[in-house]
Amino acid sequence: MPIARSLLLSGLILLIMSMSILGQSVLDELSVDLNGLTKSEAIRLLAERSGIPILFSDSFFDQNPIEGGVYNKTSLQLILEDLLGAQISIEEQFDPPMLVLSQAFYTVFGYVRDAHSGEALPYSNILINGHHVVGADKNGRYFVKLKAGQNQLQASYITYADSLQVVSINNNRQVDLQLRANNRLPELVITESNALEAIRDINKYSYKDLMVYSAKTPGISGSDDIFHAARAIPGVQSGGAGIGGHFVRGGNQGQNQYLLDDVPIYNPFHAMGLVSVLSPEIARSFRLHKIGYGAEHGDFSSSVFDIRLREGNLQKIEGGARLNPNDLAVHLGIPILKDKLSVFAYGRKSIGNYNFEEVLQEALFPDAKVELDNHYGDVLAKLKWNINTRNSIALSYFRSSDELSGQGEDEEDEEQEFEANLNWGNELLSLQWQSILDPALFLNAHLSTNSYISSSAILSTRNEIEEFYFSYLESNNRDYMAKVELDYLWMPWLRLNSGLGFVHQTYKPIDSYFDEDSFEFEDDEEEAEFEDDFDLEFLRSLSEIPEDDSQKIFAFSEAHMDFEHWKIKAGLRFTQFRHQNFQQAHLQPRLSLDYRLADRQFLGLTYTRSIQYNHLVGNSAISLPQDFWYPSDEELPPQLGHQLDLGYTYYRKRHHNFRANLYAKKVANVAQLIIPENIATGDIEEAPVESRAYGLELEYNLTKTSYGLKAGYTLSKSDIHYQGKSKAFQFDRRHEFKSLFYWDVHKNFSLGSNIYLASGHPKLVSLEFDLQSGILPEPSSQTRSGWQYRLDFSMEGHWSIRSTEHRIKLNFFNTFDSQLALYYSTEEDSDELTPQFNLGFMPSLSYSVNF
Repeated sequence: MPIARSLLLSGLILLIMSMSILGQSVLDELSVDLNGLTKSEAIRLLAERSGIPILFSDSFFDQNPIEGGVYNKTSLQLILEDLLGAQISIEEQFDPPMLVLSQAFYTVFGYVRDAHSGEALPYSNILINGHHVVGADKNGRYFVKLKAGQNQLQASYITYADSLQVVSINNNRQVDLQLRANNRLPELVITESNALEAIRDINKYSYKDLMVYSAKTPGISGSDDIFHAARAIPGVQSGGAGIGGHFVRGGNQGQNQYLLDDVPIYNPFHAMGLVSVLSPEIARSFRLHKIGYGAEHGDFSSSVFDIRLREGNLQKIEGGARLNPNDLAVHLGIPILKDKLSVFAYGRKSIGNYNFEEVLQEALFPDAKVELDNHYGDVLAKLKWNINTRNSIALSYFRSSDELSGQGEDEEDEEQEFEANLNWGNELLSLQWQSILDPALFLNAHLSTNSYISSSAILSTRNEIEEFYFSYLESNNRDYMAKVELDYLWMPWLRLNSGLGFVHQTYKPIDSYFDEDSFEFEDDEEEAEFEDDFDLEFLRSLSEIPEDDSQKIFAFSEAHMDFEHWKIKAGLRFTQFRHQNFQQAHLQPRLSLDYRLADRQFLGLTYTRSIQYNHLVGNSAISLPQDFWYPSDEELPPQLGHQLDLGYTYYRKRHHNFRANLYAKKVANVAQLIIPENIATGDIEEAPVESRAYGLELEYNLTKTSYGLKAGYTLSKSDIHYQGKSKAFQFDRRHEFKSLFYWDVHKNFSLGSNIYLASGHPKLVSLEFDLQSGILPEPSSQTRSGWQYRLDFSMEGHWSIRSTEHRIKLNFFNTFDSQLALYYSTEEDSDELTPQFNLGFMPSLSYSVNF
């Protein structure tokens, strides 16, 4: 065995054996005579001296004895000091070689919490001794190995004042850090003293500041909406006019994973995508991962929207209410047992259609005189019990629902009347146990169930029920999940995250009923024309689709390595999926590298492979709630995604940063409705296609105490490939510029703005949805729409009266009144694009109070 290999192996052996399996301190001193021993004998001796048992095969090692003089003092010292960060001394003798390891390390662990409420602060940062940074996890927990003696821990979080705590370390100990809100945006980004370590997230796409921007910048209908603010991020395109769904780097709606406390929800939007279910009152933190998501995330091929829900105040009763022209929301946090048990409750209910009625009517009933009724609502209840300082249990229930109905008459035939009803919603129930098993070992155990149901019903009558037809479509899915996750700080520079789980899914992708016998025909020709128009054979086949189920086992492991110039995240996810006789297993490697070019400049390289087993079909290219989800099988294999990203980040002092990213993305087996050029000569079919996307993203962030600016530009190209043909993805906008800006003019008054400018998107193979006529196919066209632009503006006043905070916000959405189209269609026998679902000028006023 070469000397270099021998040195590395021996260094690793000594490193591993000098710390306990569960993160105890490094031995104060270890001196061992290894002369004349084989490597296996040396390991056994080290194990015996350190009191740590270890099993291995003798044949794994060369049997050559260790000879005096093999160890080079300088090389071994560098290896051990680099790996461990401790001071190593080697005795000045070669026969026998003696190793002396000194300087103890101990594990410091705990939570970062809100000092007012006691809630954990996910993804906060802790600056160690002014130069090294560790991040809290999604549950607000952190751990770090520190040398014995005095150490400084400085915690920071968006809109909170930094907290500095000096800790004397002489054993493993729990240190909970508390932060106080001060309504300022900046979080510590880089140390002012030009230290070697900058606070940088290896995933450059985690936007913690969107919580602040959503509250301080304009929102449609007067609501503060984090999902609406997320559309200002480069690479996140929308259904139209800068609103309506998320299409991330050429991905479609069904390729995003939306997580509420690790539980996925299928459709997170109300009112056809104009409002989301995510209100700031229920969210403690928000993260969007366009790439670089960890191995724990799976079952999607585009992006992860990770939301952590509020836990409730453990100190005192708090609550509030918000009112705008479209909905009313209230929330309340109650400490049942101070510092131990709390409950958080939230409810939202629509109260009108002030901003949405015209848009929804034009979208769903373009050729009718309609009386429209739209209702939506959300309910959240979360019980959090801190059993002790190391164990807690959370029980959560969430439900969102929409009901959109209309009744009226056809504009071309006033004798034709109809009633239509569209319903959709999500529901989830979860139980989570979090435990600090050991100073360096965290546990998350999770049981949950979630479901999505959508339905539409149409009753059309003529001549007062002399003739009528009735149709009904329904789709529903339900998931049952169990998961266990372990987070282990193995070494000062190495953290391991591993877990396994099981998911059982039930499907009723589509259930159809059409009362064809209720129609009377004058002759066979009229009946044949009716059958052609409604494709009765197709509708009959939909009603015969049985309920189905699938099972999935998954396991993952990921290493987070933090060196002076490198941050490395390497993970592997394994999944085995079974649906009827279809069964497949996949490995999903994930790798992220972050390299320091200089004190404030970094290069990043990220590769992600993803597998998605559920397909959103029918409406995957447009933001409609009539979602039909199908499991993978032989004819529609799992979606297989590959994405590569090269990024550059530059920090300028504390408050500025610039990012540039090049990406390439390919996803195979995407479910797509294939519609022939001449509909009369072919049938519509569901087929797997391949999507490809390439792009350049530029982003600038400026964060000061009284103002903030987020600006981004995207140059992209997204295509869909099928049977040798290539067409542009429907929501591919080659050029997009977006910015969010706010300014706290006075302690009681602030201004906000949102600018959106984008080139047109292409008219592609797509569907037009009409509750009167159902789903209508359209001919394909490659014509592009014109440029779109929008300027939103807001003014906000906020003040406190005793312990109650009041806030009034005036929003001016789309101040140019440019009739922005959410969607485009083509006229008969023409490729010209006609704007549909226009949005005009939409002013709104909202009031909120918190105590």
